[in-house]
Amino acid sequence: MGDVTPLLANISDRYVIFGSGEEIAAEFDATNLSALPAHWKRDYFFYADGFVKDMDWWDASPFTVAQLPFHAMSAYPYPASEKFPQDTNSLDYQLNWNDRFDSGEPNRKYHFEYFDRHATPAEDARP
Repeated sequence: MGDVTPLLANISDRYVIFGSGEEIAAEFDATNLSALPAHWKRDYFFYADGFVKDMDWWDASPFTVAQLPFHAMSAYPYPASEKFPQDTNSLDYQLNWNDRFDSGEPNRKYHFEYFDRHATPAEDARP
């Protein structure tokens, strides 16, 4: 994926889009921080402003990046009367950052074999 720092520098409707198993590695320069007293440790707080769109079949449109969420939306999925913000850099953002490719087809088979664990074997006969 490469360096995504430009997308993380400010709160905006421009996101780092990544898939399951991918990560963002963050590094912090602590050389200018004062030394800690003996036996102390330093804690860090990470503030994230963004959206999570899981590939969970209970989520709205789980197998596609579209529709992209945005801060001013009224709900998700948002109605057709609302659109993702189109600013002057929108095309540049779409072409240079949202260029992920996934060649696999999603598994659209949602099958769960349910049986009653309290039923007798005759009541729970399976074909």
